Amino acid sequence: MNYRFLRHFLAVLIICVVTSLTLMASLYPEFVIFQYLPYIPGRDKTMHFVFMGLLGFLVTMSVGNKVIQIGKWKLWKAATILSILVTIDEFSQIFIPIRSFTFSDLAANYAGIWLFSWLAIRLLTRAEARSSDAEVV
Repeated sequence: MNYRFLRHFLAVLIICVVTSLTLMASLYPEFVIFQYLPYIPGRDKTMHFVFMGLLGFLVTMSVGNKVIQIGKWKLWKAATILSILVTIDEFSQIFIPIRSFTFSDLAANYAGIWLFSWLAIRLLTRAEARSSDAEVV
């Protein structure tokens, strides 16, 4: 089975789901999914954390553990790009009357992206170590 294709497919799928939810929240705030938010512990912060975390995990699995050098800092490429896009999305909500910008949403997004990206990097690193051990034997 082609796992690389599957990882790319899942990353594109979750990007579509997150984009759809963002658009639906802007255009149809009464949509049935959003009616259940009061019953979820942490409410929308939990959703921000989980959805952005899944997005970060799948995109990192798709891209791999590539890094971007910014000054003396090395940052994971997928997590950095997602963080920039999420920041743009959150700040754009200032201009949408039925949406609201909060730093706590942004923090939940960042926490989800970076934690789940870290988990993906750990999985990728272990898989690479196992494959290199298998080649030696």
